[in-house]
Amino acid sequence: MKAKIVFLMELAGLDGIKKLETVRKTHPQLALLKRKCNEVQQQAENNLESVKDLCKKKLYYKARAAVASMGSSPQIAQVRAEIDSAIDIAEKQILSVSQIQDTNARIDKYMQVLSICADCEKAKVAIESNPPTAPTAFVSEINGTSIRIKWNKLNSQY
Repeated sequence: MKAKIVFLMELAGLDGIKKLETVRKTHPQLALLKRKCNEVQQQAENNLESVKDLCKKKLYYKARAAVASMGSSPQIAQVRAEIDSAIDIAEKQILSVSQIQDTNARIDKYMQVLSICADCEKAKVAIESNPPTAPTAFVSEINGTSIRIKWNKLNSQY
């Protein structure tokens, strides 16, 4: 449609350009088309903002699924790069877990993965299926009507 208008403008000369511009501004189908284009553009911007919100929450797997159906633009490419980078780092961390023998260290590594990608199902499932080891140096003391319980906590930043 735009190519036809440009072609007609070239054929019509300057007076024709002014007339075609008037037609373009007043023609109801063109106004409807413009409105539809604006709606689609607004929806695309909303979708991109939704994906950015998922990234802020570190929900990169959900963000990757949402961005998959989006077109391409420099902004979308930048968001895709962020998503791909975070997921790549998380999946490399998951692969490195197989070399760790200590259960608590394995859980710590899975927690590290979740700190990168909060929606990593592999890490969530692994944590659920590998409970931490029992606390060590468990001591209880009775003092009147209260009981004090102490134990060595696990060395973990999580």
